[in-house]
Amino acid sequence: MTGLENPNSPIQLKDWLITHGCEVSSLAKAYVEAVLDTASGVVREVLELRGNLAKSSVKKYQAMRNVAGADGRARGLIQFYGAGRTGRFAGRLVQVQNLPRNYLPDLDQARALTRQRNLDALELLYDSVPDTLNQLIRTAFIPSVGHRFIVADYSAIAARVIAWLAGEASTLQAFRNGKDLYCETASRLFGIPVEKHGANSELRQKGKIAQRWPMVTTAPSERSRRWGAADGAGRA
Repeated sequence: MTGLENPNSPIQLKDWLITHGCEVSSLAKAYVEAVLDTASGVVREVLELRGNLAKSSVKKYQAMRNVAGADGRARGLIQFYGAGRTGRFAGRLVQVQNLPRNYLPDLDQARALTRQRNLDALELLYDSVPDTLNQLIRTAFIPSVGHRFIVADYSAIAARVIAWLAGEASTLQAFRNGKDLYCETASRLFGIPVEKHGANSELRQKGKIAQRWPMVTTAPSERSRRWGAADGAGRA
């Protein structure tokens, strides 16, 4: 499509974009997403294809193949005290701590078609095959017969510690009352009830983002992308 010797080369691709009237300072994800807001034609198609190929799906699946033993099981995926500064567990090999979320209503069907290598059906039924593969990553982990996976985590541990250090009495009281801080935050932001597994539950993630923004250094464009709204709303 581009005629480039190496389409993965940022230098070559940036030069190609310039010749097609699209000058970009960086091919980092946040910058490319900003360009896609106005891009069209072959430029848009090339950038979207590059983004799809850069998804973690292929890399994760290949990592699973590399780490699987003769019995098909993966070992050594979690390292105790792996994070030097915080002492937290660290993901290794496949990195199971940042698996993509899945929101497809028919995961079983998507998984069956993928196992059948039925690309035509996948392209017909789903908007993006790479995105579908991405969402299926979690389903590739299967417990051995007679066992099950149990997922456990500290509940909003960062928000709790920051609230304690900052002396945020109202936040600490919300935790003592057993309330979900992210739901409470989203409710205050949007002026409507938000329940984790009930009314307006999709807004809980925005409450989480709003709570965590002060804890991390993030570029405004990346915050806006995570928020899923216009840049003006992201700065609010």
